[in-house]
Amino acid sequence: MELKKTATYPKNGLYLLITALFSVTTLLSAQSLSMPYSQPLTGMGDFQKSLPIRDFRSSQTPLIELIQNDSNPKEHSPKKATLLALALPGAGQIYNQKYWKAPIVYAGLGASIYAIGMFRKNMNTLNDSITGIYLLGKTPSSQLINDRDNQRSRRDIAILCLAGVYVLQILDATVDAHFYKFNINDKIGMELSPLPNKTIAFHIDL
Repeated sequence: MELKKTATYPKNGLYLLITALFSVTTLLSAQSLSMPYSQPLTGMGDFQKSLPIRDFRSSQTPLIELIQNDSNPKEHSPKKATLLALALPGAGQIYNQKYWKAPIVYAGLGASIYAIGMFRKNMNTLNDSITGIYLLGKTPSSQLINDRDNQRSRRDIAILCLAGVYVLQILDATVDAHFYKFNINDKIGMELSPLPNKTIAFHIDL
C-alpha cells in the first residue's frame, strides 16, 4: 500500500505544476489584453521610438478625408469642351451633359451636307446641258443659265449653313461649360409693377 501512495505523488506534483504555470500564463495574458492599444510598450528602447503605436480611432480621420476628396467630382473645363467640339461636332454638348443638343447638331450638319450635294448635282447637270448646247453651235436660253446660277447660289448658301452650324455648336459648348455649375435660384425673376409716377416699372428680385 505504501508503494502505491509514493507512486501517485509525482503525478499529483506534475499536475499541480502544470496548473500553476497555466494560471500564471492566463493572468499575464489578461493583463496584456487589458492594456490600451495606444499605451507604448516598455523595454523596447529605440525600436519603440522608430515605430510609434497610434490609436486606431485617430487614424480614421485622414482616411475619411481622403475618401471625401476622391469622391469630389472633377472641375468642369470649358477648354476641354471647346476642344472636343472642335474635334468632333456634338462632343462638347455630350461633355456638358446636354445630350438633347447633340441630335440637333447632327441634324443641322446632315441637312447642310445633303443640301450641298443635291444643289451641286443639279448645278453640274445644268452646266453639262449648257456645255452640250454650246458644242452644237447653239446658244442656251437665259432661263437655263439662270437655273444653273440659282443652283450654284443655293449650294453656296448650304456651305455657309454647314459652317454656321459647326461654329455655333462650338460656341454653345463653350458657353454651356462656363455656366455648367451656375445655380438658377427661384428668387431670380422679373415682374411688372405700376407706380404712381410711372406707367410701367421693372422690378427684379435677386
